[in-house]
Formats: sequence, structure tokens, C-alpha cells
Amino acid sequence: LTPRDRIEIFRHVCSGVQHAHQTAIIHRDLKPANILVEEIDDRPVPKNIDFGVANAMGAPLADLSFHLEAGREFGTPEYMPPEQARGDSDIDTRADIYSLGVLHYELLIGAPPFSRKELEQAGLEAILDKIENEDPPSPSARLSSMEEQVTVVADDRHIAPSQLRRMVRGDLDWIVMKALEKPRKRRYDSAGAFATDIDCYLDDRPLPSRRGTLVYRLSKYVRRNRLLVSAAGTIALVIVAAALIGYYLKRQNDQKRADTLLDTLVNSRIERLPIVLGELRPLGNLTRERLVQLAEDPRVGTRARAKLVLIQQDPSSVDEFSEFLLNAEPDELTVYLALLEDHQAELSPAAWAALRDDTLKTRQSLNASEICATQTPADPRWSGLGENLASWMVSSGSVDDPRSLSLFRPVAMSSLSPRRRV
Repeated sequence: LTPRDRIEIFRHVCSGVQHAHQTAIIHRDLKPANILVEEIDDRPVPKNIDFGVANAMGAPLADLSFHLEAGREFGTPEYMPPEQARGDSDIDTRADIYSLGVLHYELLIGAPPFSRKELEQAGLEAILDKIENEDPPSPSARLSSMEEQVTVVADDRHIAPSQLRRMVRGDLDWIVMKALEKPRKRRYDSAGAFATDIDCYLDDRPLPSRRGTLVYRLSKYVRRNRLLVSAAGTIALVIVAAALIGYYLKRQNDQKRADTLLDTLVNSRIERLPIVLGELRPLGNLTRERLVQLAEDPRVGTRARAKLVLIQQDPSSVDEFSEFLLNAEPDELTVYLALLEDHQAELSPAAWAALRDDTLKTRQSLNASEICATQTPADPRWSGLGENLASWMVSSGSVDDPRSLSLFRPVAMSSLSPRRRV
């Protein structure tokens, strides 16, 4: 039989023992020879037999209807619990739980925790000491140490050795070792509780006797609901794949849009700059490669390169932009200064330095003045610029230009005493 078939039969053995316990009978000699299996309606059905050393719970030994022969071993050593081996007088139902644990151990891996050969080679005292004090290896650990024999065991169960090890490791190890605890208070309280853990294992549910982690409980849920989890996983993969494809397509569209807007920026009229830049800035991370291409393109003129600087918005680019601003047309300068209002620290020093340059043309000087008036209108250096401004405006013919005349406001403010300013 397969391991699962064996476990299902063993579960019925537990039910039979539970029934005996409910009628106040402890078997005290549970072993393979005392369990028969017959086929009923093509299904294997176990029968617990030979209650020859059974004990009635609560009855004194003298009241029992059977007598032990002199020198007869009270039970079978391989399946005997420690308290029975010691000869304790208060044997209870948990003695049978231990024997059931040995049976379960043997059904899984083909050998009991302590083999008859091991026990026969030891004397009586050594046998008792082994049963009472030596903890047996778990079924999975015993399988790992079997070497070539594990192949025979696995073949008998129609399963690969690696699969058998994986199957036994975990819940089945836990169930067996709990039943084989030396202190009886740590074993299952009843054969029914033993059977309940077996049922939970067969149904892929968490064991009631085992305090499992969240991962353990989730793994049980997944095993119990394979189709549902598989379907949910498939749906999740489809959603993730769709999201990734959507993201990729959106990024491709954004990249095309960014490239188109950069071309538009290079060729757009001055009044269109704020609109194009507003659309471009959210796509700034997609413009780097295209900006490099345009910057290296010899067909892109100075005016177009200046527009590209507005996208980069880094101090070094703005610094390079200052020279272009000195030669910009008045309308262009107004737009550029509005777009660069967050870069006073980079623009102002270059503009003030230009105002001290006697070789500048009139338009350049006026542009430098407008940059300074926009960025640093309260600078005290304005007090000495009034005469120069008047001369530049006369030279450029912009005496009646309101924009040029507004440059006298910071000159006037810097010339006033602090009291008169108030």
C-alpha cells in the first residue's frame, strides 16, 4: 500500500483503540501481529485483536479474569511504553498511545524506533534503560540514515525515496514523536485526539496539537485549495503581466511624446515656451538621451540650444545660459526670466559682473540690468546705476519703453534713506 493508504488504515486502528478505551479497556500489547486487515467491499478494514494482557481501568490486578504465566514478558518490548517497562501500577490509556506511535512509525518507514535485534542484543536492564531514557530518531531522520535500505522501503510504498522523506518530514514526524514522548502527560490525551491529527493531515489542515506559524497555516491552506490558489495565482500573473505591458506601452508612448515635445521646443515661438515646457517637465526623466543628441547636433542653433537648457534646469546649464540672455531680444528675455525665476543665485552674479564691463553693447547692458532688477531688486549696488541706465536707454532709443523705465525703480529705492523708504 502507498503511505496514504497505510495512514488511512491506521486511522481506523486509532478508532478501534478509542472504542476500547471508552469501554474502560487498555490493550497494553498493541503491535502488528495483533492487528488483522480484511477486505470488506474491496476496502481494507483493520481489526484489533488479542487483548490477552489487557487491563480494565480502575480494577485491581487480582480481579482480572486472566493469569500471567511465570516468566512471561508483560507486553512486547519494541512497542512497550516506558511506564509499562518499569512495571508501574498506574498504567492508563496513554500506554496504548505510545504503542500506536510505534505502529505508526513502522507503517511509515518499515521499522520500529527500536528494533527487536537491538533489544535482543542487550540485557534486560539495558532494554529497560533504552525504552525509558533513549529518544528514538524521528521517522525522517531514520530514513536519512537507512542508506540502501530506504530504496526497498520506498519501493514497497510505490514512492521515490526523496518523496517519502519529504512526505514524512513535517506533520507526520510531529504526530509520531508526540505519541512517543517519554512523559505520558506530553503524549496525546486519547486515541481520538491521535486520530484527529491524522484526519487533519489527510485533509491538509493544520494539526490541532501543533502550534504552527503563519507560514505553516498558509502552506496548509494552499495545499487544501490548490485549484483555487492556482486560479488566483494565474489571475494575479495575468494582472501583473497586463500591468507590466501597460507600463511598458505607456513608457513607450511617453518617450515618443517627450521626443516630439523636444522637437517642438527647439522650433517653437517664444510665446509657446511656457506651454511646451509645462508638458515636458513631467517627462524629464525620458529626455536625457534625446537632449544629448540635440546638444551634439550641429544643425541646432544657439537660440534652440538656449531653449534646451530650460529643460535641464541645473546650475551649470543656467550659468552657460547667462551669456545667451545678455544678447536675447527684449520679449525673449522677459519669457526666459519668468521661466528661470528659481535660479536667482546662478543668474545674478554673472549679470552684475557684466554691468561692470565697459565693453558691453547697450542692449547687453540693458539686459544685464533687467536680469539684476528681476533677481535682486534690493541690492545696494543699484544706487550707482541711474546715470548709466539713462545713457543706455538714450543710446538704444528705449526712453519711452515702460519695461526699460521700470529699471529705475530699484535705482530709486536704493537711493532712498531707510527712513524715507518706510
